[in-house]
Amino acid sequence: MFWKRRFTGATALFLLNRYFLVFSSTIVVIGEFVTTEKVCTIVVKTQFAIYFAQYLPWAAFAAMRAFALTAQNWPLAVTVFLLGLVPYGINMLQYGKGLTGIMDQFVGCAVSTPGLSQELGQRFTTVSRTTQIASDLLLIGITWRSLPR
Repeated sequence: MFWKRRFTGATALFLLNRYFLVFSSTIVVIGEFVTTEKVCTIVVKTQFAIYFAQYLPWAAFAAMRAFALTAQNWPLAVTVFLLGLVPYGINMLQYGKGLTGIMDQFVGCAVSTPGLSQELGQRFTTVSRTTQIASDLLLIGITWRSLPR
C-alpha cells in the first residue's frame, strides 16, 4: 500500500470500507474449492463475519456525515449510527441460530442456518432493511436540509 499520511481513525474507516469487500469476495472464491463440510463451515462463518462487518464502517460514515451536516448534533448522529447498526446485529444473530456450512451435491459449499425458521428469517430481513432505510432516509433529509447553507 502507498499510504504516506499518518494513520488516523478516518484512515482505518477508509481501509475497512475498502478491504472488507475484497476479503469477502476472496473467501467466496476459496469456497468454490472446498470439499469437506468442516472446512466449508469455517469458510461460511468467516465469509459471513467479514461480509456483515461491512455495516460497521457504513454506519460510522453515515453518522459522521449526519454529525457534520447538523452542526454537531450528537443525538441525531447517534440515531443514524444506531439505525445503521441494526442490520449488523440482526445478521450476527444467525451465528446464534446455528449458522454453518454444508456440502451440497449441486452447489458445493452452501450456507445453512438450521435454527432459523423461514418466518423468523423474513422478520429479521424486514427489521434489518427497514432500519437501514430509515437511517438512509434520515441522512437524506439531513443532507437536503443543509443544502441551502
